[in-house]
Amino acid sequence: MHLPFRCTGYTLRVSGGLTKLKKLQNVVSAMNCLICVRAAERIECDGPWEERDCPECGRYRVADALILTLMEQGQIFDVSKTRSWLDSRRKNGNVPSIEIHQALLLP
Repeated sequence: MHLPFRCTGYTLRVSGGLTKLKKLQNVVSAMNCLICVRAAERIECDGPWEERDCPECGRYRVADALILTLMEQGQIFDVSKTRSWLDSRRKNGNVPSIEIHQALLLP
């Protein structure tokens, strides 16, 4: 099942493996929400994830592969739809995780 949100245009475009990796490191090491880009706490976690705790979006994880794909394609999350999807996933008590196979990426 795909997430019920669409990614929208974004100005960041990255090409080349090393450049892409450095840009990813800058984005994920910042203390910003990966959804709304506001100030958020970065939570250390194991595995290929970035975890954030944002006052607006809540606590969630995003797969590194999805972050790279979004950057490569110049896309971002639809903030309101992503927040709504995350809220629906929190009902089971776990930290919601967004993986690349769940995202609907637009060309």
